[in-house]
Amino acid sequence: MNVAFVLVEHMLATSMALPAEMLHAAADLARARQQRGQPNIHLSFVATRAGLYTSRSGVPLVATETLEDDRQYDLIFLPALWRNPQPIIQQHAALLPWLRQQHGEVVLHAEPSTIEAQRRLKWRLYNHAVPERLRHLLDSQLTEVLRIRDCADEFVAER
Repeated sequence: MNVAFVLVEHMLATSMALPAEMLHAAADLARARQQRGQPNIHLSFVATRAGLYTSRSGVPLVATETLEDDRQYDLIFLPALWRNPQPIIQQHAALLPWLRQQHGEVVLHAEPSTIEAQRRLKWRLYNHAVPERLRHLLDSQLTEVLRIRDCADEFVAER
């Protein structure tokens, strides 16, 4: 499974780093358990040009692939942007045609403003946008991670 993380200037670094870390951890856990038939996950950091991109907080991220590279992606993460995104969108005008070429008609969502709206959107995206094989991998690994966390919480509560 090919996963792309699109980088732009002044993005929020956590919008790229956190999903990348979670996908990488789930793939590592599946490999450690030698689960056959689980998809191999290849993470790519893609931008209009290869090189260094600096996040809003100054965290440097490196794009190793460009939109011109001939690769098809199964899942594409777009960066979160703070405040008015129009200048960044205009600087990266090639991004929208690339997204259409990757997945047909593109629907973009703004970040929901309430916690409940964020939960509903995440659930819909997870069920409809994440391929079934990856959902199975994430569901099985997330259950294990939550079980470990619950045990740690109980241990702290007992002290």
